[in-house]
Amino acid sequence: MNKKTAATNNAIVADVGQVSLGFARERIEGCIAALTPDSDVWSIAHVAAAGSMDAARLLVAGNCNLNATNKAGWTLLHMAAKRGDLELISLLLDSSAAVDPFDSEGRTPLDRAAIAGHADAVTCLITAGADYMEQSEQGQRAVDWATGDAKVVLARYTLDALAKQARTGKKTAKDRIGDL
Repeated sequence: MNKKTAATNNAIVADVGQVSLGFARERIEGCIAALTPDSDVWSIAHVAAAGSMDAARLLVAGNCNLNATNKAGWTLLHMAAKRGDLELISLLLDSSAAVDPFDSEGRTPLDRAAIAGHADAVTCLITAGADYMEQSEQGQRAVDWATGDAKVVLARYTLDALAKQARTGKKTAKDRIGDL
């Protein structure tokens, strides 16, 4: 599906192939104003922000819940990471979005970037504090399902962390919990 977005002073338009959606800037601002900080439902503003930096900036300016999830448990950060959208990832993280939220499959934005092979997004998320040593219920880490250059980046971080653990004999708090 080919998606294009355009923004003007008064509207945000998302063209997703057969359908073109236009959002009046005032309507998006109204959606943002209606969101509460503890809201867990994606609004039309969240959907627009997934394809438009202008809409994303409006969400941030409106102090809306950047950690709101859709039905699959995805936050905007999951979506941005999957797409490798560094500008949106940076905006969300700089605006205090949670770096390691889990979706309904138990995956984090780091996992989504790794699966999609976005090495730059993986590096950005790790730099912001994403836990690349986090293990799923099946004992897998992001490096296990990473593809392309993202696998190389995650392998380096993971090997460095495991080597440090071996040298010091210390495990991270999360590793100790996994041993219980």
